[in-house]
Amino acid sequence: MTACDSIAEPEVILGTWTLTEQLTDPGDGSGEFQAVESDFTITFHENGSFSTNGALCTLTTGTVASSGIYDEASGALTVSNCRGTWEEDITNLSFDFRPNGTVEISFPCIEPCKGRFTKAE
Repeated sequence: MTACDSIAEPEVILGTWTLTEQLTDPGDGSGEFQAVESDFTITFHENGSFSTNGALCTLTTGTVASSGIYDEASGALTVSNCRGTWEEDITNLSFDFRPNGTVEISFPCIEPCKGRFTKAE
């Protein structure tokens, strides 16, 4: 056994992630992530862009896919086709690459609402 045998491969955000849980808080802080069955995916590309198989701003799959750019250092997603979903000027979402190997995307709701994604196989 060498010292290299015990070094774990670092997690990277690149690749495809599947929505597995959603958090919607009713306004009293009691909201918890709930498991969901979903085909919704987001793919982070090496060139700093991302793409989805549905509408990222509403977490729905279908004919309207989303795309844009991301900045892993700041946790910013700039979505190219969210305009008009909530307000005319909202095109930025935030994300967090969690130590447990998940990605959480936060949406601009009055109460907390997030999607949790796990790496697709």
